[in-house]
Amino acid sequence: MLIAVEYGLGTVAAAASVRCPEVLREKLEIPESKVIVLGILIGYADPDNPQYEVYSSRVPTDEITRWYGFD
Repeated sequence: MLIAVEYGLGTVAAAASVRCPEVLREKLEIPESKVIVLGILIGYADPDNPQYEVYSSRVPTDEITRWYGFD
């Protein structure tokens, strides 16, 4: 995924994409001997698309974490 970013592509780790392994096996010719664990979606990001707006507020990381050994 990091290499894709180096080439200007966006990625999404999508566990839900493997819910129908029989379809993936047929289309991508993946043998039964292989376990399909995760799909990675790759494409060009569209940061101006409204679906990427954050709709929830988040607590700052320092309020919910404790750091040990990183002085």
